[in-house]
Amino acid sequence: NSLHTIMTPFHPRLTGFARTLSLLGLIGIGSLSPGKAAPLPSSFGVWDRGEAMDPKVYPFVRGTSCDAPWDEVEKQPGVYDWSVMDQAVERAYKDKISLYFSFEAGPKTPDWVYAKGVPKVVTDDARHQGKFPYYPYYLSPEYKMYYHRFITEVAKHIRSYPKDKQERIAFIQVKTGCTGDETPYKGKALNAKYDLPKSSPEWLAFRLETFALYARLFDQGPNPKISLLFGSIAAN
Repeated sequence: NSLHTIMTPFHPRLTGFARTLSLLGLIGIGSLSPGKAAPLPSSFGVWDRGEAMDPKVYPFVRGTSCDAPWDEVEKQPGVYDWSVMDQAVERAYKDKISLYFSFEAGPKTPDWVYAKGVPKVVTDDARHQGKFPYYPYYLSPEYKMYYHRFITEVAKHIRSYPKDKQERIAFIQVKTGCTGDETPYKGKALNAKYDLPKSSPEWLAFRLETFALYARLFDQGPNPKISLLFGSIAAN
């Protein structure tokens, strides 16, 4: 999934950038006034989308990515495994490169969330059935509560890193739906009660609420500000 160039941020202090193929080439994000979120100058250049490239072998690589899906980080309610994030931050710090995080939910929602009362949505999409057999109903109050709690705990953990390590985090890709495509489901819900078109006001409202949470956690307050990258921000 490609990242998208951000044309119009929803929040006046949110910044974002990027376009990718196999490698992520960071491009300028315009002039930034002091205090706004901004990656290190050394982060601009060619990025590895995973951790396949050793910077010692490929010294032109300026950064790498780390996806920490919800179902891998919080396998049990309130019990968090931060090891994937910690290892990625340590590697970036040691190799003097930058890093971007993403925290996929949607079809990567832990199964215990459904046991808490969140409806499980099955769609008519045959192509991705093996990979994404079901999805959460995003508008469920229980889903929003647990999902936003997860993002809040992620932020707390990131803020526990020393400042010089936090500064290695160039940006966070905000994923609110199914992968970085930012659609709630692949296909259409079989139960019409849970259908949620990508262009619907309800889906946009859910995303905006989540965007606002990310902004509060990563772009406001005394901590180092971390840029936020949004995809598919126009309802279509």
